[in-house]
Amino acid sequence: MAVTAPSVDLWHTCATLLLGRDVHPKLVHHHLGHASITMTLDRDPQWIANMGRHAVDSMDEALG
Repeated sequence: MAVTAPSVDLWHTCATLLLGRDVHPKLVHHHLGHASITMTLDRDPQWIANMGRHAVDSMDEALG
């Protein structure tokens, strides 16, 4: 079955939503069936801003 443009858009929307909610990138990579995790991370960069905020909040929580 050929993957059409709209379905590819949905896949990348799915990846962005999952990564933005702190789902581990390796799980998202597996779910999408990408050949490598690099493909997942390079194609869906919108989630990085959310991860940065999460990292800051986690460090703040760890240090009290």
